Amino acid sequence: MNSAWKTVRLGNIGSVVTGNTPKTSVVRNYASKDVSFYKPSDFNEDVKVMLDAETKVSLSALKGARVLPEKAVMVTCIGTIGKIGIATSECISNQQINTIIPNTDIDSKFLAYSLLSNRDRLRSIANAPIVPIINKTSFSNFTIRITNLDKQQEIAGILDKASELVAMRKRQLTELDKLAESVFYDMFGDPVTNPKGWERITLGHVITVLTDYHANGSYVTLHANVKLLTEPNYALMVRTTDLAKSNFNDNCIYIDEKAYEFLSKTKVYGNEIIINKIGSAGKVYLMPILNKPVSLGMNAFLLRLNNTRANYLYVCRLLQSDYGQNEIAKHIKGAVTKTITKEAVRSIRIIAPPIVLQNKFAERIEIIEQQKEQVRKAIKESEDLFQKLMQDMFNPEYHA
Repeated sequence: MNSAWKTVRLGNIGSVVTGNTPKTSVVRNYASKDVSFYKPSDFNEDVKVMLDAETKVSLSALKGARVLPEKAVMVTCIGTIGKIGIATSECISNQQINTIIPNTDIDSKFLAYSLLSNRDRLRSIANAPIVPIINKTSFSNFTIRITNLDKQQEIAGILDKASELVAMRKRQLTELDKLAESVFYDMFGDPVTNPKGWERITLGHVITVLTDYHANGSYVTLHANVKLLTEPNYALMVRTTDLAKSNFNDNCIYIDEKAYEFLSKTKVYGNEIIINKIGSAGKVYLMPILNKPVSLGMNAFLLRLNNTRANYLYVCRLLQSDYGQNEIAKHIKGAVTKTITKEAVRSIRIIAPPIVLQNKFAERIEIIEQQKEQVRKAIKESEDLFQKLMQDMFNPEYHA
């Protein structure tokens, strides 16, 4: 191994701190918004430079808190393991986060990227089967490889550039979404105020098929005829988690041909509208055409529309808009586990411009979707490049 590299415990390269939550019963702790108070929801899947927190606390809350300085490296260690953020100013975090305040010979960005590259290994030491937890001791004993400070900063700079390429591609995707939204409002106006006076109808007026997994039979019959598989097989069983990630290749569920034919009422061909029926109830997706056998997963509704009255792209965009989500929310039941029924889906109110105008909108959206698909491919390529580069950067043999 290259002698410039050595294996160290996290506890030996800085101070390890577990966060704590200022007492909510003390009103003055939250009376003003002076200091960022970080929780796992503030993090994402990348190394995040933490500019602001969703929740802020008063300066008085710092008296009983474990205060973190600028450049501290925060890591989520309860529930979701291994999300990483770097503090840009004095802050605090809750107890789900362990933080390293690095020594002067450790670059914060290098440390953050090193932990990101070791995320799978970090997750493997979580000691609770239901709610994964890495306590302060285990976190302090976790080992990484480090090199001298100049090399650390060089590696961090290289990975910053690769990470920014990924971020730039994702921003392009966001801008295309904004463009699609702009086209919608330009053509149809705000659905809330309906300035163009379009007819208002219920979704049931344009639905030709509204079905779900359990339309194929009883629980007993389904259990006897359908076996869910984790290895690729005849048909993909599409879930809303797949749709949310636009990923139909990794960590998917499959069924064999017999099960696919048994589930005849929920075959999926593409261009259907899929709606979550439990949990994230009312979340709306458009099913892409995958050119392979696909069956609908559990806990979702599949909608097909009368194409002489409604264009699926138009209706999907409308349901995904703030207006659509607010209308759907009116029909969701449950305080803890949120659900929506078939009858409720049919009752959702929409605006119904002429089909000619809906189709014209769809033509424009299809062009934008083609551009988005190109960007998604570019994102995948840049993410693969980043992962490969990160593996190389933390491999001492690569630098030998």
